[in-house]
Amino acid sequence: MSHSNRAFQRTIIFLEKRGNAVPNNAEMSSLTYAWRVGDISFTKNNTDTEIGDILVRTFPSLAGKDLSG
Repeated sequence: MSHSNRAFQRTIIFLEKRGNAVPNNAEMSSLTYAWRVGDISFTKNNTDTEIGDILVRTFPSLAGKDLSG
């Protein structure tokens, strides 16, 4: 997938619960294997709703959840 030079590219980790630290290598491997790590791209012109749609496409289990907070 190609993106504009102005796009922000971020790696997103979808965690079950809030942790006290950044996931270590073993945790990252298991999160990646479970499809809980995804790369997204968006621009400053994207609305909150559009960014939410990108997140839902990347992590379908977020569908129907309130992403505003």
